[in-house]
Amino acid sequence: MDLVSQNLLLTSGGGKKSTFVDDVFSTYLYTGTSANQAVNNGIDLSGEGGMTWLKSRNQNYDHWLFDTERGSNKALRSNLGDAEITDTSYMNAFNNNGFTVGSNGSTNYTGINFASWTFRKAKGFFDVVTFTQSGADNTSTPQVIPHNLGVAPGLIFLKRTSGTRDWFVYHRDLGKDYWIKLNETGSATNENNSWGTTEPDANNFGYMSGYIGGGGDGTEYVAYLFAGGESTAATARSVEFDASGDYLNTTTSSSDFTMGTGDFTVEYWFKQDNSSHSGNTFQISDTSGGFKSSSFASTISAWTASDDTWKYNAGGSEKTTGVKMYKGLWYHVALVRNSGTTSLYINGTKIHSTTDNTNYNGTYIVIGGYYSTSYLLDGSLSNFRVVKGTAVYTSSFKPPTEPLTNISGTVLLCFNDSSVTGSTVTPVTLNSNGDPTASTDSPFDDPDGFKFGEGGDQNMIKTGSYIGNGSSTGPEINLGFEPSWLLIKNATGSNREWKMLDAMRGLPMGTGDATLIANTNEAETNNHNVIDLTSTGFKITDNNAHYNENGETIIYCAIRRPDGYVGKPPEAGTEVFAASLNTSNAPWFKNNNFPTDISVHKRYDANEDWYQASRLQGTRGLRPSTTAAEATISTSYWKWDYMEGWNSYTGGTDIGNYISYQWKRHAGFDVVTYAGGFNGSTKTINHSLNNVPEMIWQKNRAGATSWITYHKGLNGGTNAWNYSQFLNTSGAEMANAGLMTETPTSTSLTLSGSNWVNNISASGVNGILFLFASVDGISKVGYYAGSSSGLTITTGFAPRFLILKNITDSTTGWILLDTTRGWGSGNDQMLNIQSYEAQWGGDDVGAPTSTGFTVTTSNSQWNAANKNYIYYAHA
Repeated sequence: MDLVSQNLLLTSGGGKKSTFVDDVFSTYLYTGTSANQAVNNGIDLSGEGGMTWLKSRNQNYDHWLFDTERGSNKALRSNLGDAEITDTSYMNAFNNNGFTVGSNGSTNYTGINFASWTFRKAKGFFDVVTFTQSGADNTSTPQVIPHNLGVAPGLIFLKRTSGTRDWFVYHRDLGKDYWIKLNETGSATNENNSWGTTEPDANNFGYMSGYIGGGGDGTEYVAYLFAGGESTAATARSVEFDASGDYLNTTTSSSDFTMGTGDFTVEYWFKQDNSSHSGNTFQISDTSGGFKSSSFASTISAWTASDDTWKYNAGGSEKTTGVKMYKGLWYHVALVRNSGTTSLYINGTKIHSTTDNTNYNGTYIVIGGYYSTSYLLDGSLSNFRVVKGTAVYTSSFKPPTEPLTNISGTVLLCFNDSSVTGSTVTPVTLNSNGDPTASTDSPFDDPDGFKFGEGGDQNMIKTGSYIGNGSSTGPEINLGFEPSWLLIKNATGSNREWKMLDAMRGLPMGTGDATLIANTNEAETNNHNVIDLTSTGFKITDNNAHYNENGETIIYCAIRRPDGYVGKPPEAGTEVFAASLNTSNAPWFKNNNFPTDISVHKRYDANEDWYQASRLQGTRGLRPSTTAAEATISTSYWKWDYMEGWNSYTGGTDIGNYISYQWKRHAGFDVVTYAGGFNGSTKTINHSLNNVPEMIWQKNRAGATSWITYHKGLNGGTNAWNYSQFLNTSGAEMANAGLMTETPTSTSLTLSGSNWVNNISASGVNGILFLFASVDGISKVGYYAGSSSGLTITTGFAPRFLILKNITDSTTGWILLDTTRGWGSGNDQMLNIQSYEAQWGGDDVGAPTSTGFTVTTSNSQWNAANKNYIYYAHA
């Protein structure tokens, strides 16, 4: 069954209905009219309930919050502690596809730009609770409040509505003993059991009215609960070490630790508290107690060095990866030998591998240190597992989201118990040295939050924290997904603001991030580039104290973008692709259906270069018809904050006739930016298609290099990854010059060490990838053998857009056709991607059909005997 049919079945009552991020969260931008205005964001608020947060972007207007429990006529302000306002002019209705704002200028003033964030009630995501305080204020007995979030909350906003009182915030990484105010800049305050005698759970949360209530008997409150809380599973545990004599080891020999020349896996979660100590995690050796300093490189071990980069032993020598660890963050680590190759995976990504045929004869293990007792861990370990005889992971993967289990070959599974030495599997006694401490702190989120997407097994919200380093190369936070919305607060520094960022308003790489502040009424600013999004999270790129004060704890809440896992599958090609001509109104390129993530555009009636632009690049862009490095193209007009297109130019055709090919990211298309600095001559890159990429364009953003491409049809589809083509030339396919080292997977790809690929510096985010995949009824990546007669190619839909390339000849270009400019009339209007030349006609290439397209035999560029062709088509 294709994706379109699946989605129709799931949403029409023919089966269990899947829930997607598009169903429960929206960032929607609108311009005020001073008259009742419906904002149709696709969220069913009237039927399901939820909360909407509004803020003017270009004026110093307050933040306004409305929820379905209190009614659309009740408003609160996050930047003030005032009681709720009752007035229908701010918002006057919640609808089944959004909401309606009233005529009040604070939420709908004529010509003013507004942002809205809508959070729909859904188990595993968000809930709204109203309640009344019972009894006088007290600091000894919490009032317990039931909720319907269905998971442990990671973040709670609590506000008295019937009178003036600050907003109080609970965050999982601060815990039940701390509160912090949303409407102020202060740091977290410790008051024992502020949020109850136990942490908020999947059914209830508590609050001490004497600390965070303060209204007395009968006081009315509202609470907004966000998922992302910690797992309460019995094995979601860890052990803390302080580098002062703390470690576990064995003094009884066991052959279970003798790996010989076979496969093995050692995996665990790791968090380092103090980077002044090396992150020394474990060592398997032939010395009683595990510690071995002589010939230590022939032992099995992994650690972080004094420069905070990951290292490991393999093949009889110490291996340096150059990949950095940041303190205060949980990392999944897996050291795996598979058929004579040992690889180190960090958060599921292979960061280094090497040939390793060592005969490992270890019979002892030490955990929490290696080499000697001078090299001990200051940090935590969770769910430490040793598997003998099996390479659990053979390529990059998504790390487990729940505690590890006793799989076949497991010889040790520990640090998953309420006691330090407790274990699920151990061949001999584990000895505790010093005073390591068992902890309920773990890297695992409540598993009931993983219920979104087609399979109902994905999460879409993450709460957590990191420790600032005060550097322009700040921490990189792994969420497991790319976020579209972030709320960030320095929780331990003084006078630090609540920063609100989202990809719709703008989080471009390397340039200013569009920022609002939840605790002030200030207009939006974009003076600093503080966040770069990654395919698995975000990276801090500034030493700004609000985001990255050295040694301080910064808390966050992140919501996932609608990627190939949790994005609603399109039912028509027009929902994710458009070929738009320039208009006289903003947006200059309008598609009527979706916010644009990428544009490839050109003036088609004159000789002018192609341009590539994307939401992730902001005002910077590339030129596919040249080798030029990325450059700032237009700070005035390259704007992405439109719900149905992009570009703010309003001059119509006064500078020529242009066409913009626009994509929305989904299971058929993705954009990934990445940093250079290859180790081991390769680099593994994660993506979010949840689909195997079948065509890839790669460009070094920082250098004047060619665009190198992969297509599954190269070399007739056999080992296509070892072949490539240049997008900016008309050359034939090239052998042994591939973009990758193997066929890409649905989660990642591994870039090769070829000169065209491995020429990107380690500093900055300098590489970019455009990934295309087939989606039934929407897009098709394919290839065919030419013929002396006409051909009919089946795609499964009527294409509006087609790219063709003869990969046999060195003089044929990348032909681009679309039904907007003219394709199928016998006078097809063609463009070449590698050429700046204007479109030309006069040839009959063929025509789209209801299920594909035809090609004639009039030109070897699209069909000739003994020639091979690749194509990409879109409905």
